[in-house]
Amino acid sequence: MSRKNNRIVKSNNSWHRELQLKKIKITMVVVVVALCISVLAGAAVLWSETGKNKIADPLLQVSSALESQTESEAEREEPFELVVASESSKLPDYYKAQPVDFAGIEVDARILPSLQAMIEAAKKSGVDLNAKEGYVSAEEEDRIFAEKVAALVEEQGYTQVRAEETVQKEYGRGGYSERQTGLTVWFTADSEEEASAAAHWLSNYAVDYGFILRYPDNHASDTGKSYDPLAYRYVGKEHAKKICQFSMCLEDYVSYLAAR
Repeated sequence: MSRKNNRIVKSNNSWHRELQLKKIKITMVVVVVALCISVLAGAAVLWSETGKNKIADPLLQVSSALESQTESEAEREEPFELVVASESSKLPDYYKAQPVDFAGIEVDARILPSLQAMIEAAKKSGVDLNAKEGYVSAEEEDRIFAEKVAALVEEQGYTQVRAEETVQKEYGRGGYSERQTGLTVWFTADSEEEASAAAHWLSNYAVDYGFILRYPDNHASDTGKSYDPLAYRYVGKEHAKKICQFSMCLEDYVSYLAAR
C-alpha cells in the first residue's frame, strides 16, 4: 500500500513539474512574440519617418535652390541708374527704359526732374545746355549704325571691318549701346565757345544733379568709346560724387562695387 502511494506522489510531482515547464515555455513564447512585435513596430515607425524624410529632402532642396536662385537674380539686378551697356556689355534683360519726350528728344522718365533742374541751373549761370540726343531704341540704333557704316564704305572707300570699327567709337549696336538706357544725354552747342562753356560748367556742377561724364578722356579702353565732353550719364547724386572722387568711369565703378 505504501509503495502504491509513493508511485502516486511521484506521478503527481512529475505532472506538476511538466505543467510548470509548459507554463514557463508559454510565457517565454509570449515574451518573445511581444518582443518581436515591438521590434517590428519600431522598425516600421523608423522606416516611415526615414521614408518621409527621403521624400521631403528633395522637395526641400528644390525649394531651397529656387529661393537661392531668386535671391541671386535679385542681387544681380543693379539699381537702374547703374546699368551698363557698351560694346562688350549687353544691356541686362531685366532693364526696361521708360522713355518720355523732352526738348525734342527722349529720355528716361526717372531722370527728367534732375535733368530739368540741371539745365535750369546752367541757364541761370549763363550757359545753355541744349540736348541733342537721348534714348534711342535698339532697332533705330541698328539702322543708324548700318547707315553710317555704309556711308564710310561707299563714300570714303573704307573696308567693312574698318568702317564698323570707326562707327563703333561713336555708335553701338542695338542692345549694346548707352542710348538704350535713356539715362545719358548728349548736349550740343552752336559754336566751339559755347560748347567749351557747356563742357566746363558740366564738369564742375553736373555731379550736384547726379550726372557724370560718360566717356572720360582717359578711359576709352574701358568704355569702348572716344572722349565726349558733352555726353552725361545719370547715376544719382551719391554714386556721382563717389565716381568723381575716385576718378573712375562707370564701368570701373560698377566693377568696384561688385568686388566689395
